Amino acid sequence: MKKIISILILITGLFLLHGCASESPWTEEVSIYADLYFDFDSMTYTQTESNDILYRTGNSFDDFFILYLETGHEAFTIQEMIAYENLFKLLIEATENNSLTVGTLLTYSSSELRDLFELKDIETTLDDIVAFNNIKQIVEDLKTTLTSEYLTIQKVTYIEQRLDQSLDSQTIEDLETLQLTFIELFDIDNSKPFKAYTLEELLQSFENYGFNLEQSTIDQITRAYPLIINLIN
Repeated sequence: MKKIISILILITGLFLLHGCASESPWTEEVSIYADLYFDFDSMTYTQTESNDILYRTGNSFDDFFILYLETGHEAFTIQEMIAYENLFKLLIEATENNSLTVGTLLTYSSSELRDLFELKDIETTLDDIVAFNNIKQIVEDLKTTLTSEYLTIQKVTYIEQRLDQSLDSQTIEDLETLQLTFIELFDIDNSKPFKAYTLEELLQSFENYGFNLEQSTIDQITRAYPLIINLIN
């Protein structure tokens, strides 16, 4: 009887593990050829596994704009772009040094946002509040109308969109080499994400931990590194 109970518990546990894995977008192998998933809390595509070289390299306005275009909407006018980008800068400033996120702020009422900005000594104009209400409505509409397939983007496409340049096959291969090599480093030392390394620190860490990298691999890492770092600059 005890043996049967143990087997049932084991089977139940396996089903639970399978269920949790199927609900998580990060069960696939971390690779430059994988997809990114838009997160409405951070308003970025880069809330990934922490061993991903794209981890938290997103920009909430850039990523939101990419999502907006990827889902078939027409680009904003120049005036709208300026107003919305300025609003996102204010929202990001308001989230500094606290647990708030840009996504959380976009659920606030106009008066709640004004109170927060006043508390943090952030100056706003009527145009900022108008922009906030417009963006808030757009985000609410996207949340209710988009299915999960429309919230994904290929990593290569995302990088190209953010850098406004096409990536050839050699560059993509360089990025994959960087990603796979960083995963190995992160397995040994997970003290900081990729974006926190300078190129010199990254190469030194590989050497310190006994990575015998061929010169061709070092060259690939050296070429790929600035592409990712440029996302956060």
